[in-house]
Amino acid sequence: MIKKLNIKGCFEIIYKKKKDKRGYFLRVFDFKSIYPKNFNIRQISISYNKKKGTFRGFHFQKKPFEENKFVFCVNGSILDIIIDLRKNSRTYLKKITKIISVKKNNIIFIPKGCAHGFLTLEKNTKVQYIMDKPYSVMHSTGINIKSKIVGKIRNIKIISNKDKKLEIFN
Repeated sequence: MIKKLNIKGCFEIIYKKKKDKRGYFLRVFDFKSIYPKNFNIRQISISYNKKKGTFRGFHFQKKPFEENKFVFCVNGSILDIIIDLRKNSRTYLKKITKIISVKKNNIIFIPKGCAHGFLTLEKNTKVQYIMDKPYSVMHSTGINIKSKIVGKIRNIKIISNKDKKLEIFN
């Protein structure tokens, strides 16, 4: 099932698991289905988070390394937060939150030009990213969690010093 979200070009995919006595099988990526044309995998990453309340974000890459990405949980669950930073988008500065979890079998597609962050809702949460651009330290940036646009995110227990030093966006 595919659900359009309230940011232009952003959508959620909810998969059905094929279960039997052995366990289950879940296909999470299939180019023949609804994925954007011209999406070529350039990087796959996993974020392991030991503790509940770990916050990562709000990250994005600047041109020419803007990236489209799919985000899903391999273990645990997250509160996923996306902010549209595309000035000519009809959803510019709109923010959405979505719970992504192994139990829900859902994946979120985040289009380039959007900032992304998440808060772990369980300990030992693993988040997988599939991206169409490689990481570039020179083009990597983000929005400080204290920015007005972010609003209030509750229950943050851990955040990196790097994320604390990101620029305030107002």
